[in-house]
Amino acid sequence: MIAHTIHIKKALSDELHECYKFVRNLADFEGEPENTVISEEEFMRFADSQNPVFQILTAKDGEKIVGIALYYYRYSTWKGRHIHLEDLFVEEEYRHHGIGSAFFNRLIALAKEEKIRRIEWEVHDTNKKAQNFYRKLGAEVNGKWQICRLELEEARQTK
Repeated sequence: MIAHTIHIKKALSDELHECYKFVRNLADFEGEPENTVISEEEFMRFADSQNPVFQILTAKDGEKIVGIALYYYRYSTWKGRHIHLEDLFVEEEYRHHGIGSAFFNRLIALAKEEKIRRIEWEVHDTNKKAQNFYRKLGAEVNGKWQICRLELEEARQTK
């Protein structure tokens, strides 16, 4: 049962363990659980430090976290500083209730407060529902720019 109001807020330190579970759930949803190699300990270290690598917004139904939006700042030589939305995930039973839009509204407000010109993210090519949702928000699902990655094997050091 969904409460009357969902609240979007920055994640608190004691909520980060729960947020990590959402990252794992997203990997499962995308059919790529084996590609999530970051440990919960490493996730916590990057999230809960003096200078966190990323920020997390939570969607809460009462005290229950029902979704997360994980983002960080990037720099474009063409646009300046911008927000990169790395993960957006809402529990299945809470989808289609405006939570995704609420996350984007909060990110847009944050970008305007900080005079940021762009929010960007990737969407899996098989996730047509998400692509349609993003288009309804006014986003361009761009086929022109392709994502390039160079995956590096973990350094194996013996002591």
